[in-house]
Amino acid sequence: FKLHAVAFSPLSWLIGEIVVVIGFLSILASFKEKHSDFYYLSVQFLLAGMLLFVNAYDSITLFLSFELVTLFSFFGIWEGRKESAVKYLIWNLLGAYFIVAAIAILHRFTGSYFMNEIHYLGKAQKLVLFLLLFAGFAVKSALMPFHVWVKDAYRDSPHSFTALLSGAVSKIGIFGYSLIMFYIFAKFFMGEKYLQLTLAWLGGITALFAGIYATTKDDSKELLAYSSISQLGYVVVGIALATPLSISAGAFQFVGHAIFETLLFFTIASVAYRTGTTRMTELGGLIKKMPISFIGLLFGIIALSGIPPTVGFPGKWMLYESLIIEGRILLAAVIFTASITAFLYSFRLVYSIFLGPLPSKYENVKEAPFNFTFPIIVLLIPLLLFGVQPGIILYYIDRFLSIFGLGNIEHGYSYIVTSLGKFNALYVGVVFASAFAFAFIIYLLGGRTRKVHQFDNFTAGEVVDESYKLHYVDDFYLFLEREIKGFLKLRIESLYEWLYKFVDGLGDAVRRLYSGSHGDYIAYLGFTLLLLILIYGGKLWF
Repeated sequence: FKLHAVAFSPLSWLIGEIVVVIGFLSILASFKEKHSDFYYLSVQFLLAGMLLFVNAYDSITLFLSFELVTLFSFFGIWEGRKESAVKYLIWNLLGAYFIVAAIAILHRFTGSYFMNEIHYLGKAQKLVLFLLLFAGFAVKSALMPFHVWVKDAYRDSPHSFTALLSGAVSKIGIFGYSLIMFYIFAKFFMGEKYLQLTLAWLGGITALFAGIYATTKDDSKELLAYSSISQLGYVVVGIALATPLSISAGAFQFVGHAIFETLLFFTIASVAYRTGTTRMTELGGLIKKMPISFIGLLFGIIALSGIPPTVGFPGKWMLYESLIIEGRILLAAVIFTASITAFLYSFRLVYSIFLGPLPSKYENVKEAPFNFTFPIIVLLIPLLLFGVQPGIILYYIDRFLSIFGLGNIEHGYSYIVTSLGKFNALYVGVVFASAFAFAFIIYLLGGRTRKVHQFDNFTAGEVVDESYKLHYVDDFYLFLEREIKGFLKLRIESLYEWLYKFVDGLGDAVRRLYSGSHGDYIAYLGFTLLLLILIYGGKLWF
């Protein structure tokens, strides 16, 4: 239903629930961190801005709420590191300019700020508006090539706030995609197959490239920043293909991303709270010191990798099915390769932090306080529940699809049916749980080796101490980086840096022209007059 500038829909209710839950958990965790009163005020306004955005009915409300989200996200990041906050603001202002340009064009040709007036526009005008709005939302969701602000913002923002950035704020861009694809430009977009395929490939490339970059990062928050970008690439692929199955896949992955990425950032926040670092080369062996955080991270990476019985599997299964049904085999191969990178950086994350030898400086480390462990435990519930009962989320998605006349997929609470087959998440969950229980029983009944201290070891007769590097963390994937070093040099940041230097140099040259010297200005005037005389053959007037 509609209320002046606000309209409520099934999708906005779903996203609103995500925003409220993650916002509450983020604020709870932040109480253990040292923040100013203004920080908490900013978080409250940020949550309000996101709720207003997903329920906006006209373009002005949409834009103002978008700017509220940008402004108060900036203040949240500012609490961590000012330079990263400024970088975030600059990029998101660019996104705002794209949206303002679209609104201005809409008003110029229709005289209205209501997006449903676009049917008065021609095909070329619709395409321009669509691309401008898409680019604006792409900045917020960090779709490549607009992703360059994410690494710094996620790394340097307060740990509890990073969970909110990844779990909720990034969803604003995805909601914007859905808005323009299936509501504002629905008829136009559904009839442009090449546009659909182009955007789907953009999502696939984002998923793959961001996954590759994630494997090379030492800072766990940087790794998860690229992981977040990569996983949102799957969402873009699903909604861009614009079939009922692919949209359901993208929407389900959207919810899954909110759960497992938020969970992972909270586990890193727990580790950082106790150890004071997020760099993986400085960590290790924390599994017994922080068991709840370990379990949270373990299930988080299982979901991230798309393994049942977690929330990460149904969405990716539906996405693969939709790609195969549509005959997009090459794009499916790209997505599958992106999933391989997810396995690689996930293993690095869990091994580097929780496995291997424990540095002596962490001998007295304890589990994180309740403010951090409670969000982990809370998020584990939907992570497993929606993994074995995907229909709970799919019924929300059905309502969204029905409103826009896109059709539904056949499913129940625990099963999903496609033209290629049937998947029962509950059965798969029972099988996985049974296999784990069986393996655990074998472990308990089997012979156990003698437990020794990590330094009760020797190498060529010499006593091993901490001077020996026993933790395989440094240059974790050096062999891989050597093979793709040429690719890693192809950074979009290099292009942006070149553009910055070019514009800066051009501006400096123009500044030197305006020297403030009257003699220089007289010389410019004389040169201009001489040039005009030469152009007009000795005459300055006709």
